[in-house]
Amino acid sequence: MSDDRTDFEICRLCHQAAVVFGLPENGDCNDGHPEGVGSYRMGADIDAVVDPHLRVHGLDGLRIADASIMPSITSGNTNAPVVAIAEKASDLIRGAAP
Repeated sequence: MSDDRTDFEICRLCHQAAVVFGLPENGDCNDGHPEGVGSYRMGADIDAVVDPHLRVHGLDGLRIADASIMPSITSGNTNAPVVAIAEKASDLIRGAAP
């Protein structure tokens, strides 16, 4: 598979990883609802799916940069926090200083 994957293909990879690692899946790739918040927990411990650099444990070249890494849903719209996560992911990928 090429490195030019669609959002849907990447989403399917995340679902497949959830199955392989015995983790809960976060719903349909196209639903856009906030139910996915917290489904791919970030952290350095063994139960975390994503490390602090947003890399999926056990899968090279895959990062998750969406609301699913947030520990809980925000009281407001999730758009701004997800944009901040995406900006941080961009910095991490480019190797930019925080």
